Amino acid sequence: MKKTILIYFIFIITLFFMINDVVAVESFTYRNIKKENKFLRATYLRSIGEVDSLENSLIRPLVFALDSTENSYIFDASSFKIKKFDKGGNYLLKFGNKGSGPGEVRFPGALFITGSRINIVDNQSKKILRFTLDGKFIKDEILKEKGTISNINRSSEQIIALFTSYQIDPDGLVQIKYEINSYDDFFNKLHVFYTKKISFDRKKQFNPLESLPYFSCDEKNIYIDNSNSSNYLLDIYSFESKKKTSSIKRDYRKIKYNDRDYKEVQDWLKSRMMRGKKQKKNAYKRPISGMYNMKGYNFILLDNIVDSKGNLKFDLYKNNELVGKFLLKIKNEERFVNSTNIRFTGNNIYILNESGSTLDVYQLNEI
Repeated sequence: MKKTILIYFIFIITLFFMINDVVAVESFTYRNIKKENKFLRATYLRSIGEVDSLENSLIRPLVFALDSTENSYIFDASSFKIKKFDKGGNYLLKFGNKGSGPGEVRFPGALFITGSRINIVDNQSKKILRFTLDGKFIKDEILKEKGTISNINRSSEQIIALFTSYQIDPDGLVQIKYEINSYDDFFNKLHVFYTKKISFDRKKQFNPLESLPYFSCDEKNIYIDNSNSSNYLLDIYSFESKKKTSSIKRDYRKIKYNDRDYKEVQDWLKSRMMRGKKQKKNAYKRPISGMYNMKGYNFILLDNIVDSKGNLKFDLYKNNELVGKFLLKIKNEERFVNSTNIRFTGNNIYILNESGSTLDVYQLNEI
């Protein structure tokens, strides 16, 4: 009897601390910022590629990369050229051509920098094109895997990328397999950090909470979105051990919002033609739409729909703890931002404005 009472007592105490730990995180809302918590904003600096002349303006910017001095390399799908600008937005040069021959591209999935080279992943021609940073063609290399490569991040010694493959079964179900892998500079696969398989019927509504996983990396770790319909979940893997070392988990159901937040929830649901229960205390589930790192902080983008005030909203983490929020006021009236075209570097944030045909630069206020 005493043993039963002791076990029950331990269970109650454990439950108490678990609940308090959850509430301490989950009750942290945009309207309930404590003084000791960070509430960051950013200042708009400039737009790169604004209409000036046909030579140096952007018409259909698709993907971009930054080098170590923040020169930008932007692929313009209207001309199939990569246009290079300096940090101040001044046009420098352009290179590249459309086609399937050497040095020609059909559909770029990503641009990335390795040392003194810029690389184009052409998922349609199944090759990587190598150029110098001055636009001189070096060579093409054939991709060894059947699938598409995107969302490329770079650590000090390796490339981290999302590899996607899919097939359609006889019943019409689409079977998708995602892998987050590390590669060397020649795109030889080094390690598979994460695998996710999903299937969906093209005739039915797609659940954004079960969509592709986002990730980011710093010099020591890779942060992978493993969220689903039940949990907001980030898994953290060590480059050194190649193993998962910790996780950040939040239960959607314990997040509560006030009237103003709740209206944004309903607007968000309507924008996706989804129906939500109209009860204020019910949580709504925002998919993680992007992950970024700057100065030891992790910035987690909560959906890539710009809210009614023109803001993108981020959770701000440090040492796996939620420490604040970041609101990024978007230039113009952009309503949707492709989260794979956002870069955090130095004190600046670069966002490819596809509808405005510019690369917009913001400066993060002191962190």
